[in-house]
Amino acid sequence: MACFKDGQTIAIGGQAGAYMPWDLLDMLEESGVKHLTICSIDACNPGFAISRLIENGQVDKMITTHIGTNPVAQKLLAEGKLEVEFFPMGSFIEKMRDGGAGIGGFLTKTGLGTDMEKGKQIVTTSDGERYILEEAIHADVALTRCRRADPLGNLAYHGTGTASHPVMATCADISIVQCDLYCDLNEISPDDVKVPAMYVDMLYTDSVNRTILLVESREISWRVCKMDNRRFIARRAAQYFNEGDTVNLGIGIPSACSDYVDPTIAFQTENGMIGVGPVAKKLAICDTYQNAGGINFVPVMGASAFDTAYSFAVIRSGRMAATVLGALQVAENGDIANWASPGRAFGMGGAMDLCNGARKVIVAMELTTKKGEPKILKKCTYPLTAQGCVNHIVTEQCVIDVTPEGLKLVEIRAGKTPEDIQAQVEPTLIIADDLKIMDEE
Repeated sequence: MACFKDGQTIAIGGQAGAYMPWDLLDMLEESGVKHLTICSIDACNPGFAISRLIENGQVDKMITTHIGTNPVAQKLLAEGKLEVEFFPMGSFIEKMRDGGAGIGGFLTKTGLGTDMEKGKQIVTTSDGERYILEEAIHADVALTRCRRADPLGNLAYHGTGTASHPVMATCADISIVQCDLYCDLNEISPDDVKVPAMYVDMLYTDSVNRTILLVESREISWRVCKMDNRRFIARRAAQYFNEGDTVNLGIGIPSACSDYVDPTIAFQTENGMIGVGPVAKKLAICDTYQNAGGINFVPVMGASAFDTAYSFAVIRSGRMAATVLGALQVAENGDIANWASPGRAFGMGGAMDLCNGARKVIVAMELTTKKGEPKILKKCTYPLTAQGCVNHIVTEQCVIDVTPEGLKLVEIRAGKTPEDIQAQVEPTLIIADDLKIMDEE
């Protein structure tokens, strides 16, 4: 397979030779790539799976919890022909999980007073407790297995076949999954999805490689609402989404973006779902399908449900293509303040995580306050949500990009002039050479 290259770090799911991604391991072996670093719970038994890679001389290093069942690996280690980095199993799996979640590491007492301390930072917390700082592990390629997968790449597991597979499937740049049963779309309940499709790049089943593509069957009928300034803003903000993106929408104006997008766009809600659909009405209302703002919705086909911790792991990992947020203030350097003002605190909710985790931050807001005071300032005066994170500001009068040179006016509503906009913001605007008129249709 073309995705295998010399010198890669490969994460492999399974344990003790049980429920391994056998076909994918065969492909890795047949590729002939060398100088690999293998991340796995163990080295398997001689002649099987991971051990065959070791025996073939394809592996330079193992990051693992033990190699006690593999005398070949033990011999190579003793001879200096195989480097092995050991971790307690709980620490190992957490390091892999953190690698997929965009977390730098974690604190643990496991290993204190042992060789596990050597060369590692010891952190003493405010209550005087000592912890080892374990850093995250991120792989180039993950090879895992699941019981069921749908055409989008949503994964479901069964029994002890779950093992390390869900964690390993999320921790790499390229995630390849061998599935036992290839299901129709929506055959896997959202509640049964343990790894959402956004983590999966390829499925292998019945000796066929399938590159995961978003499907047309996601199309649904979105409600049509009367256009006003707030919806005008939402529609324009939605133009920044690309086909197949996973996007988070804040409350207020941002929430209306979902009415104006390609059906391949997948919407995420912080309380635990990818595949948020239109507002639920009458018999479609279900109290187990509510977004982070408490609004009932209908999940789209191919949706996946998970807990809040997993949801924020997705956000922190950098896999969120974009987030659209409201704002109280935006500074010329891209700072944003949206959770508190003098005498009033709304709470930051998930905004701080989104500002740091999403690849693109879009602010959707009216250009000024109700009193006509500017919201776009030289410097925010309200408590900051995040620093220098904003990419685009969409208002009912204009679109402004945040650039290293300053704020650039790139679109303007018909009937407005650059001078009109400049009079309502503090920073001096750069006027784009190709200044466009905002689409009214």
